[in-house]
Formats: sequence, structure tokens, C-alpha cells
Amino acid sequence: MVVEDSKYNENVKVIRISGRLDAQPSEELEKAIFKLIDEGKVNILIDLKDVTYLGSSGIRIFLGAMVKLYKVGGKLKILNMPSTGIKILKAMEIFDRFDIYRSEKAAVKNF
Repeated sequence: MVVEDSKYNENVKVIRISGRLDAQPSEELEKAIFKLIDEGKVNILIDLKDVTYLGSSGIRIFLGAMVKLYKVGGKLKILNMPSTGIKILKAMEIFDRFDIYRSEKAAVKNF
């Protein structure tokens, strides 16, 4: 499940995800992120706090969103990345390309 949240302001969009982030939910997430970018929302924070499984398709979505956001001067930040996701990123040697936070306040402040 993907839920968009604008509790900070129009400059930062928070997408909260729950459940499994594998093939099917990844498509939903990709559509939600790309729609925001197309609407001019270029500061996106993805909260994975309630994600029970993060598959490689989810990582692929994050990478694609980062590339698209980079082209328009935006940023993608990840909140509450599960330890399995961190292991995947390190194994792929792309961990340092991600802005990962444990504090929502710190993530929003650093946009």
C-alpha cells in the first residue's frame, strides 16, 4: 500500500509504504513517484517503516526515481530502510548513492 502525505509543506512529499515491496506494489509505487515528479514535486521522502519485505524491484524503483529527480534538480530520501535493504545496497555497492535516514525530522530538514 502506498500513501502520499503532505504534512510538511508542498515542497516535501512523503510516501509511506506498508506491506511487501516486491513486483506488484513496486509498480504502484513507481506510478505514484513519477506522477509527483511530473507534477513538479521534486523533494520526495519514502518511508519504509511498515515494509515487511523489500525486494530488488523496490530498489530498482528507487534508482529510477533518483535518476529522474536528478534531471529536474530534485532529491529522493529514504526513511527507515530495513536492514535487508541496506544489505542489498551494500552488496550491489550502491549504498553510498542513497540518502538514508532514521529520523523523519532530520530527513525533511536536509532537503
